[in-house]
Amino acid sequence: MEKWVFEIKKHNPSEEVINVVEEICIYAGKQEQRMKEAKGRLALFRQFFSVLEKELL
Repeated sequence: MEKWVFEIKKHNPSEEVINVVEEICIYAGKQEQRMKEAKGRLALFRQFFSVLEKELL
C-alpha cells in the first residue's frame, strides 16, 4: 500500500486523491486476504472430500 501512496505523492496530488488511493489500497488488501482465506478453505474441502471418497470406495 505504501508503495502506491508514495508513487501518487510524487505527482503532488490533492489530499482527497491521496485519501482515495489509500482507501483503494486498504480495500485491495482486504480482498487479497479474503482470497487467501478462501483458497485455504477450498484446500480443506478438497482434502475432506478426497478422504471421504477413499472411505466410500
